[in-house]
Amino acid sequence: MTVYLHSFIPICADRVTVGMVIIMNTLSKLAVSGASALLLLPQPAFAVNATPTRNPIFVDGSRVELQSYTIDGYTYYKIRDLAEVLDFTVDYDNASESIQMWNTPQNSVTIPEDPESTISDSSEHSAPEDSSKEIKRDCIDGKLVILLDAGHGGSDGGTHSVDERYFERDFNIAVAEKVKALLEAQGVQVLMLREPEETERILESERIARIDRFVREYPVDLLLSIHHNATETHDVKGSEILVQIAYEHGGAGQELARCIEAEYRSLGRPIRPTKYQHSAENPELDRLYLLRTAYERGLLAVMSEYCFLDVDSELQLVLTDEGLTNEAKALTTAVMQYYSTHPY
Repeated sequence: MTVYLHSFIPICADRVTVGMVIIMNTLSKLAVSGASALLLLPQPAFAVNATPTRNPIFVDGSRVELQSYTIDGYTYYKIRDLAEVLDFTVDYDNASESIQMWNTPQNSVTIPEDPESTISDSSEHSAPEDSSKEIKRDCIDGKLVILLDAGHGGSDGGTHSVDERYFERDFNIAVAEKVKALLEAQGVQVLMLREPEETERILESERIARIDRFVREYPVDLLLSIHHNATETHDVKGSEILVQIAYEHGGAGQELARCIEAEYRSLGRPIRPTKYQHSAENPELDRLYLLRTAYERGLLAVMSEYCFLDVDSELQLVLTDEGLTNEAKALTTAVMQYYSTHPY
């Protein structure tokens, strides 16, 4: 398919959670005044190859279907389609050759009731959860908020070295702490799904409840889950990224995975195929509950498996502070690279 384009714009009302991104490629100037925007389009249209995609976008917590296309690895929506579902006005002014938009901001949305009961928490948030509480979930607010998940924990050691001397849970939290510090140094707000001092196993229901609380209380942009791999054959090498199945044919998750893979590749890591795992019970859902839970809450999530702990040459990559730092820097650089071209 060939389409002719003048420009694309990253438009999103405050009350919308977007599972895809809209990239601005050809605009030379964007002037915003109050609740209106004027886009000047001095460049002529050009032809590109576009592939139709189906990826999620949520309005007030409900999924809507919008026609979208993948072009050169990015996903694009029609401005008029967005205007219809986001309740803003868009028009084209022939005299000035510009697109004009007017939008009345919506400040908050209501998040559905938690699927789990209240969870134990610090005194700062010890008040009972209010499932009807209205929260602010800005799509584009200029503040990047990332929720880090250090996989496993406590008696759940995750994968391990062949001699069972080294366990995944310890590498996961070590890398997560380094990523947190690196991101915070760049002004990112970082939340931790598992704290370093926690020694008890975190049950699936508890992790889901924590995700619900964080999504309720903060405008989270990304859930990044940090893991390390192993197999029964003890002969597999490389890094791999697991992505929500909604992005199997393109979109935000796939684009973020490419950024992470590029950084891992720069460290000399072999890159295994990106994984999109469907549930055996319902192929329309993600197999991994963490990715599925995030998707159901309109949240982009990816899982990193940096190396295989049951292969000695791979294990050596994370046995030193330098090795852990290399992994953390690669993840941080990838995330910042992704958000340098995507709205948050």
